Parts: sequence; C-alpha cells; structure tokens
Amino acid sequence: MEAEDNNFFLLFANLDNYLEQQKWQYANDETEKILMEIYDVEDIEEMSVEIKTLDKLWLKYSNNHFGFSIHKQIISANKLNQVNQENLWQVGIICKLADYVGWCKEGVWLNYPSQYTFNLDAPLGHLPTFWGIDTFIDNEGYGGFFILVSDFYFELLSQI
Repeated sequence: MEAEDNNFFLLFANLDNYLEQQKWQYANDETEKILMEIYDVEDIEEMSVEIKTLDKLWLKYSNNHFGFSIHKQIISANKLNQVNQENLWQVGIICKLADYVGWCKEGVWLNYPSQYTFNLDAPLGHLPTFWGIDTFIDNEGYGGFFILVSDFYFELLSQI
C-alpha cells in the first residue's frame, strides 16, 4: 500500500508545484501527461480518484477559475449538452464549450500554446485544455479541429 501511495504522490507532484507557482502552461502540459498515463486504465471508474485529484488541484490553485468540473458546470449551466443533430452531440458540445472558454474565437480555433491565455484573466474554464482536441489550418487558410478521444473526455467529466 505504501508503494501505491508514493506512486500516487509522485504522479501529481509536478502538477501541484506548477499550479502552486501559477505556471499555468506547464500545469496544463503536465495535466496532459497525467491523463495520457492514466488513460491506459481500461475502467474509467478506476481512474476516478486520479481525475478528481486533477480537478481538485486546478480548482484549489485557481480559486475555482480552472478545472474539469468548471467545464462540466459550463456545459450544464448553458445547456450546451442539448446539441443532438445527426449524432454529433459530443462535437457540438465541445465546439460550444470552446467558444465559451476561449479556445475558439469567432469560429476559429486558437493555436496552442501561442494564442492561449495562461493567467487568471483567461475566461472561466479556459484551463486545463482538453488534450484530445487538436487544431489545424489547411492550405486554404480554413481552420478546424479533430476530436481525438471525445468519448474519454465525457467519461472523464462523468467522474467529477
């Protein structure tokens, strides 16, 4: 049991440090690393402790300005989850959330990290970004995004 506790502490040590120092970009990148590490667990419920810990750390150090539960609150409060056209509800929710939290401006996805705001002046819920979203701009200048693992994101939110 002691080895498990030590591993758990080590998993979050860097994130805790970055968040405490308000090094938001480093914290966001570290969150991505942690999510990738725990993503291998087959059962999302087994990951719930880690997911809740991630969220609590973000909430604590940002004074409830950043965190996955903030995403969940925004989705619920703004009824963003009522998008249900052609079974694209997850895509629709993420697009609306992106507009609300500032990952997108006037329909154009921002480039990470150069166009993101890494301080508490950022919109509510701006961080952590969801690591499963990857933006692109094609040869004609049109922007777009890929949702790499949207199912995981919504399962993650269900555990908070």
